[in-house]
Amino acid sequence: MNWRNIQNVKNSKCNCDSWGHKREFILRYWDPFLSVSNEMLPTLNKQFGQDHAAKVRYAEPFEIADYSRRPDAAEMNVLFPMLLGVCE
Repeated sequence: MNWRNIQNVKNSKCNCDSWGHKREFILRYWDPFLSVSNEMLPTLNKQFGQDHAAKVRYAEPFEIADYSRRPDAAEMNVLFPMLLGVCE
């Protein structure tokens, strides 16, 4: 997302009195953060299989910070049990 899009989000007025308006606002301004990127595909393929992963439209990415300690696969499975088997 570029700076102009971030400014649009900050300056936008959301008429969010219904789910439809909220959904429209989220998809308009936050789609670049929610849509599946090429970086996510290998993990989605491993977690769900290639056929199902190809149908996934939205996913929330998570990244271990570069400056932090790197947990090994066993610790990742403890921290994120929903990803069991993906971190190996």
